[in-house]
Amino acid sequence: MLILERNKSAFTFYLYFYLLIYIYYIMTLKDVSFWCIVLAVVSAMTIQHILSINTIEGNVDGPEIDIVIVTDGLDGEEGTSKKYLERQNKILTDENRQLSNKNKELKQELISSGKREAEIADEAEIADEAEIADEAEIKEETPSPSPDSIPEPTLPLRIELTPDDYIEHYYEINTCGKEGKDPPKEEECDNYLDEKWFNKGVHNYDQNKGIHTWVVPRTGSYIIEAGGGVGGSIKDAEENGIVVSPGKGAIMKGIFYLKKGEEYNIIIGQNGTEPKSPRANPWNGGAGAGGGTFMWKKGANKPLIVSGGGGGQGITGHKILGYGGNGSVTERGTMGPIIKRHIDIPPPMNIVPNFGRDGEGGGDSAKPLKKSKGWNTILKNEPMNGVTNVFQSESGFGGGGMVHTHAGGGGGGYSGGGSKRYGYSESNTLGGGGGGSYFDEDGFKREDSMTLDFNDNESGGYLKIEYIREYFFAPGTKHRCIDVGGYEPTSQEECKEAAKTLGLEYKTGPRENGWNSDDCKSGYSRCIWREETIEEKKAGCEKNNNVDKGLVYNKKCGGTEGYKPSSVEEFYKTICVSPWKREQSLN
Repeated sequence: MLILERNKSAFTFYLYFYLLIYIYYIMTLKDVSFWCIVLAVVSAMTIQHILSINTIEGNVDGPEIDIVIVTDGLDGEEGTSKKYLERQNKILTDENRQLSNKNKELKQELISSGKREAEIADEAEIADEAEIADEAEIKEETPSPSPDSIPEPTLPLRIELTPDDYIEHYYEINTCGKEGKDPPKEEECDNYLDEKWFNKGVHNYDQNKGIHTWVVPRTGSYIIEAGGGVGGSIKDAEENGIVVSPGKGAIMKGIFYLKKGEEYNIIIGQNGTEPKSPRANPWNGGAGAGGGTFMWKKGANKPLIVSGGGGGQGITGHKILGYGGNGSVTERGTMGPIIKRHIDIPPPMNIVPNFGRDGEGGGDSAKPLKKSKGWNTILKNEPMNGVTNVFQSESGFGGGGMVHTHAGGGGGGYSGGGSKRYGYSESNTLGGGGGGSYFDEDGFKREDSMTLDFNDNESGGYLKIEYIREYFFAPGTKHRCIDVGGYEPTSQEECKEAAKTLGLEYKTGPRENGWNSDDCKSGYSRCIWREETIEEKKAGCEKNNNVDKGLVYNKKCGGTEGYKPSSVEEFYKTICVSPWKREQSLN
């Protein structure tokens, strides 16, 4: 017998049954809103209310239950059991009451959960307010950092192969505004020298000797320019319509290969001063000379670069005007220029050159303490201070010389400048001569005052050091650029550009193979330079053709791992591209 029942209370039972399952499910989710649950319950209650208004909340006085019993082959009366129907009705009524009670419990739970949600929200809001208050308190207690105290951001390493430190490595050292015979104190330089120059990691200063010590921060090629000090002028020249003409300092400039960690000593030549004595005037009292500027490797027996100081101006009024001589661009000092007051005046006959040679000082041998000073004074570890005369003029620190009375002093330098003291009427007092200069033979792209003019800076001598960031070279023939901190030039044009930047001069080329042929099985570097020289090869009594070195480029080459150059190979230079240059080209 199949019994089909249509019963509103049964529908209500299943409705609430599945509603309970649905509510349990959505309450397990983390992001379910309280109002989503309320909406589900209200929707279910509305549907149930529509279907059976009088059965909600336990009301059983509603519509009668319609039951249809289908029997096989029996009529209604015979297949119906009154007890069975009463029992079914009671069961459904009990289930209805149970569901109604469950509904009340769910409503209470929903109300409780709503209150708890509100409490949680309130707690969260209180916590947020407390956190904001704490942050505000911290900001009030912590002072805002000044711009100087904020550390500069650390730049990422752009090249993993050979990290670049991204520092220009440019230094300019001067006299700190000091002139005369004594070097500046360190505190006097606070407002003149770049702060990084007094970084103890790369610099030290002996204020008693006036010697700066610089430690090379990284291996590579550096442009170095040095200017010597200017000579002093005679007193009240302009007021009396007399030309002010002290000697100017020489300027030397070039490119040098320096290695990280090497220490170099530096002396900056100071200007000479005009006489301060009340008795001094254009006809009484010569001026002291300017000092030379020196740079040399610690412990070396020769300097790296020297610029000679200018000679001091001598008095006027004699047959020869007392103009000071400019610093010399050769290693020897000079005498002051012979400029006659009138064209018909015969040249003086008693002038004997006394300028310095081979690193010696110059000037009047009868007054050795007034003589100019040269490189040999440094080798003897003697002071390079200037001197004074009776008219209270001072020669410049850096070896500037002086004459006791009316002539100009000789400039300091690699070799000292000469001077002619006032004597007999025919002596025709001279201005001082310029000090000698020096340029180490290992330097490249030499320039001097013949093309750069002379230094007439009122602040005195100076030294500039600038690291070349684009290219560099390493002594030898088989370096791998990766092993010395760079990259191989990628073309002949880049090889040529690098050589030009580094001051490595050549006549033609680069030759693509030259002696570096045979697919580079010998392991030479890709771009190599050597100074072009003339070598004679004798075959019997005959001389063969000249051998040009110049510039060589072979794109098949890349050097040899673990290569160490011999002393002979150091005459050659392997040219490399710096990481900084390569990155700029990629950008």
